[in-house]
Amino acid sequence: MFTRQFDRRRAFTLIELLVVVAIIATLIAILLPSLSRAREQARIARCTANIRSIGQAMCMYFGEWANWFPFARSNWPSAATPLHPFYYGGHPGRPGWGGYDDSALRDTPLSRPFNRYLYPDLSGSCDDPAQAGEPDFERRRDLPIFACPSDAGGITRGQTDDQIVGPPAYFRFGSSYDMNYHFVWHWAAASDAADPQRYVERPAELRAVYLQAANRFLARQLAGHASRFVILFEDPFDSAQWNNVARVGWHGQLNRHTFLFLDAHAAHTLADATQGNSGPGWKTSAGAWFYDPTDPDYPYRDLGP
Repeated sequence: MFTRQFDRRRAFTLIELLVVVAIIATLIAILLPSLSRAREQARIARCTANIRSIGQAMCMYFGEWANWFPFARSNWPSAATPLHPFYYGGHPGRPGWGGYDDSALRDTPLSRPFNRYLYPDLSGSCDDPAQAGEPDFERRRDLPIFACPSDAGGITRGQTDDQIVGPPAYFRFGSSYDMNYHFVWHWAAASDAADPQRYVERPAELRAVYLQAANRFLARQLAGHASRFVILFEDPFDSAQWNNVARVGWHGQLNRHTFLFLDAHAAHTLADATQGNSGPGWKTSAGAWFYDPTDPDYPYRDLGP
């Protein structure tokens, strides 16, 4: 007696399919944050490498100019034409920003002092703002060393929240990384009417003298605190130290920012501005030291030329 055999292929039931989908969704939910963190760690590594390259340019500049920091020579601080923290390097910025729209402050691609060590073939000609968006205008702004890959936009100086304002800082200002210009304000800039202790008022005719004093302060930091003194930082940290607030940086981490130090090493490190403008492994010239006789830097406030 013959028994007919049938090749019956077993199909998945609806419940089994739902279980598989649920497992896949769970795995994605577990893995996505890890992948996101890994991607951001790669961006941090790129950002740190960028700042390290800028640090090498800084060392070459210091070697030529006897440790005189560039904006103190060329970017004159006053109430009318304040310092801008991007002057040291990067592209000239774009229309819509005061450092570009003011022809007295607008610089050429080659005139930002660190650029010639990193991009020696840049143009020395000033932009025509009417050409913004044209291919040659954009080509002069292709300086990726000055771009943090996580640059999401600037945060204004008086801002206490983490709301990003405008396009990326690199796109708008020419660099993602602010110069620590605060030490110059202490000697050479006009005072802030809302908070006179922010700066020290200096007569215009004496400003050159006090700019020399600011650079002497920097020389003291170079001699004694070069591995701790911050000279460049990602833009969100600037408003954090102005306002002594906790700040989530571009890399999505609370109170962690990428810095360049005076000895030219770079680090992505914990920097809590609510605890003052210094901490383990870092310090800046902002904060209360200028008015605190117990601070080790307090004697430097009276430095002369």
